[in-house]
Order: sequence, then structure tokens, then C-alpha cells
Amino acid sequence: MASQVKPLPFNSNVTIWDAWQEQHAREHSTLAASAQSIINGAGAGQSSGIYQPIFQSGPVQYAGPNRTFLGSDNMIFGLDLPNPAHARSTPGTGGASLLLGTGGAENPNRDFWIITDQAFTNALDGNTLGITAGETQAAGTANGGLLWLLGGASFGGTGGELLLQGGTSRNGAGGQTVLTGGNSSQSLGVSVGPAGDVFVIGGQVGNAGANVHLIMTLLGGIAGDVRIRVNSTILLQFLQFGEIYLTASGTGAGLAGQPLVSGGIGAPAKWAPNNFTGVAVLARITPGGSEGSLTFASGLCVNYIPPA
Repeated sequence: MASQVKPLPFNSNVTIWDAWQEQHAREHSTLAASAQSIINGAGAGQSSGIYQPIFQSGPVQYAGPNRTFLGSDNMIFGLDLPNPAHARSTPGTGGASLLLGTGGAENPNRDFWIITDQAFTNALDGNTLGITAGETQAAGTANGGLLWLLGGASFGGTGGELLLQGGTSRNGAGGQTVLTGGNSSQSLGVSVGPAGDVFVIGGQVGNAGANVHLIMTLLGGIAGDVRIRVNSTILLQFLQFGEIYLTASGTGAGLAGQPLVSGGIGAPAKWAPNNFTGVAVLARITPGGSEGSLTFASGLCVNYIPPA
């Protein structure tokens, strides 16, 4: 599991970075005039935008009128731009970056997207967009590249939300969202390692612990379920009104008043028969301790011995 991503530390180049951002904000107001000047007299070999040596950066260029190059301060590419993986004490360690925008006159809404074009015809599915971290060479035991998706950091407010959502359909079902661990590939039909785990973890630094929410939605009077499965086999479900539905044992939601009884290792839990009479054993707490028990008579607990 990847280690926690820490906020950017304060460094001596923060003031330079802030001044650079302010300079770009001012340049927005004159970008159109600069582009027109290039179109009128600079020729096809010229480009617009200002190179920033300290960040090894400049605007991304694109084709303009009359075979000129145009650039925008809303698209900056650099080899040493500050980012969450950046160590300013060691310039160049943050890797190449694409900086999408400063807002300003060109983009007052401050929205920036990475998108694909729509399908070429109405008979074709939408285009696929994949984002993949770097793979290793074909030999050795080095690890694959990390892929980080981070919400925006904040100085005094709440950090930005990270939203993963399946596609929206106007006339059909919404797209699924799948979170899965990595695979271990096969050699001659035999996997050479275990599949990757999936961790769902609340925030790890703060003055109070974070919650983990599993939320089924209620739409049109119909609620979904929260299901726990082994592959396609449903073990148990949590239903709309808080019912615990046991699928593996076949006892469903049970009847009012039925106790839940463990089947032990290798067998599913189940709802005991109504008006259960008998003893339910409670596991010992310490290796040298003793087991406890719950004694039922016609569904009522008549005796309790705590485990030790």
C-alpha cells in the first residue's frame, strides 16, 4: 500500500512561484494582443509565451492562424514545476508536469478537463480513456510505477473532493464503478503470485478519526443493497430497513426474535430456529482463558457466562 502523501513543504521558492502565478494572471489581459502581433509579423517559426528557467517551463503551443504557433497560460508544461511528489531541496525530482491553468480572463470558471472526442458515428461506442503508470523492463524485480489521484490541497479550508463516478446515460442504465486490486499474471497457466488487496481507509492524519461509509441509495421508493460476496456468491446483504439478509446459509432475513448463531469455521452463520432452546458458546478472549456461553430457553436468554 502506498505511503501517505504529505502536503507540499514550505520552501524558499514559494515566493517565486507566487510571483510567477501573479505574472501569468497579468499576462492573460495581453495574451490576445501578443498572439495578434505574432500573426501579423513574427512568421510561422515563432511561438508565443514566456519561458521560465527556474521551473523549466513554458506554455503549450498549438497551431494558430497563418501557420503560426499560439500558446496559453492555461496550459503550461514544465520539467521542474512544484507538485505533491516534488522535493524543492532537490530540483528536478518532481518529474515533468502539465499545469492546467491559472483561471483569469481566459478561464474565469477555473474548470480544466482531460477528455476524449465523442464517438465518430452514432453506431460506435464512446472512446476509451486510459491513464496508466509506467511499467518496468521485462526482467528483474523492480516495482511498477505508482498512480496517484489526489484532491486539491487547502491552506485553511477543506481539501478538495476526489470523485470517482461511472458514466451517465440519458436513456439507459448508469455506468458501473469498479475498484479492484491488481492481478498477478500467469506463466504456463499458473499464477506466480497473489492478487492485489484493496484497502478502503479513512484519512490518517487529523484530530479525530475518519468514518468509512458504505451507502446504498433510495431512488423512486426502491433501495439498493449492500452486498458482501465471494466472486459471484452473495454471503450476506444489508437491506433498506437495516435487515441482515443471510444468503450463504439460506436463512434470509429470519423471523422476528430469532438469534443469530455462528456456524464456526467452514460453515455460514444462520438464524437459529424460532424459540431457540440451547447453548451458544462464546469464544475465549485469551489463550489461557475459558469459553463463555449464552443459554436460551424458548428464544429467551436465561443465563450468561462471560468468556475469559
